[in-house]
Amino acid sequence: MLRKRPKASTAADTMYPLLFDRSEIDAFPLPSDVGRAEPWTSFEVARRELASGNRDDAIAIWQRIAVTDNAESRVVLQAWRFLRLSGARPPPEIARTVLGAVIEIPIDGQHDVVASYADGSARYLNHGGDAIIYQGGSASIDQLVKVHIELSQQMADRIGTWDEDAELPKVKSAQGRVLAMTIGGIRFGQGPTEVMEQDPIASDLLQLGRMMAVELIQRSSPQGGTGQ
Repeated sequence: MLRKRPKASTAADTMYPLLFDRSEIDAFPLPSDVGRAEPWTSFEVARRELASGNRDDAIAIWQRIAVTDNAESRVVLQAWRFLRLSGARPPPEIARTVLGAVIEIPIDGQHDVVASYADGSARYLNHGGDAIIYQGGSASIDQLVKVHIELSQQMADRIGTWDEDAELPKVKSAQGRVLAMTIGGIRFGQGPTEVMEQDPIASDLLQLGRMMAVELIQRSSPQGGTGQ
């Protein structure tokens, strides 16, 4: 009897978990990042300090990363997650600040995924497995990224955070999800799209996600220019 071959991982499969700030302290940085320049060196030092029982030293390193000028939003979010896991809560006045946002749109039984970050970067994961990384260069996409963060901030201002230690629930094939990554933790809503469309902010975010997907695909195509 022939064994069914496992499904090959796609670029989207690989990138999906990297959209979020959900890595655990003992699994970050990734082995491929160990030995790289900052901030990966500092993350590695902090991990070793915590493993050696030097919690305060590890916290001091993550705090430094969290306030580094011009740091990637994903890096800052990860530093804040480690601070929260170690008991160092962010000040209330900044806890709801959105630094990243993700929209998951059901399509053909799977999902297209769009992620935006406060540093202006974006990611698009196609349900077919392709992935696009955007680092700037298009005024129209820059504006869409800005709006994505602003709408997600409106959502984050009115809902609570997800349990720090709990995994994110699976998004079923007929469901959508709109998610905000704040300094104080993840906040999100998900459900059948017909239900989400009844909420003004969720509806706007789903529509925005579709627009961003089109723009990012066009930019990455030969006719639209070189994707970044």
